[in-house]
Parts: sequence; C-alpha cells; structure tokens
Amino acid sequence: MTTPHLDRLHVQVARRMDAPALAALNQVVQQMHHEWSGNEYLPPDPRAAEDFFLAKVADASAVVLVAFRTGHPVGFLYAQEMHRPPNPFTSELRVLYVEQVVVLPEKRRSGVGRALFHAAERAARARGLDEVRLETAAVNASAQAFFDRLGYSPYSVRLRKGM
Repeated sequence: MTTPHLDRLHVQVARRMDAPALAALNQVVQQMHHEWSGNEYLPPDPRAAEDFFLAKVADASAVVLVAFRTGHPVGFLYAQEMHRPPNPFTSELRVLYVEQVVVLPEKRRSGVGRALFHAAERAARARGLDEVRLETAAVNASAQAFFDRLGYSPYSVRLRKGM
C-alpha cells in the first residue's frame, strides 16, 4: 500500500484501528444532535461510540469511510445498506442510507465532505444499489445547502408530534 502525500486529502474504508478516531469525530455531531433534541439524542459517549464503530467496520452491509488530511482524521461517513422487498404498493428498494457524516468544523468547506460523499456514491454503485439517501435536521440549513450542492434533493418530509 502506498502512503498518500501528507498534505493531500485521503479517504479510505475505515478499519478496526480507526474506531477510536471515529468515536472522537462522532462527538462533534452527537453533541450537536443532543443540543438540538436532548429527548431523542444521548450525550456523546466515546467508549460506546468506539464499540459501535468496531462492530460497523466488520459489518458487510455497512460502509464506513474515514477522511485524512495531513495524516490526521478530519471526517467520516457511516452508511448502511437498506433493502425493501417489493410488495403490492411499492417496488423493491435498494439504497445506501447515510446515517452519519462528520467533518471537523475547522475543516469544513475544504472538500472533505464532498470526498466522503463521492466515495460513498462509488461504494453504492459497486454494490449495485439504486441510490444514496439521507436525512438531516430541519434546523440544519447549512447541511441542507451542502447536500443540495452535491445534487441531493428532498424526497420526503418527516413529521412528529410530542406526547
């Protein structure tokens, strides 16, 4: 394996040894989600996150990518294959569903997120999946603008009502 030039952005499939870095990066998005909706999202737990990512990097239906710049992890994307068999109402659906994407705040707008999504899209094509899907919080306008720039478009609206 060749070592990428240290100043360049490098995206690779995550390995077991990357789990601590994934857990550390996860704290960025987990804290943000917890602040937005503490009833639904738990505060960051680095040990639980590391265990989670250890399992996901070994899961054949998961895609876990990590981005490095100057030799340091600066972002990751975790996605899961989703399959819905056909039924009398809907056709078969085979998608790569992006569960989490994180780029360190100081590395945003530098191509990291774009590179992660391009790698995820290549993985979806290689797996013979029909599309890549994701969701984002209604309050996260900057993420919505980013996804729009990548060519993602709204296809559903999720609603809720607390009890």
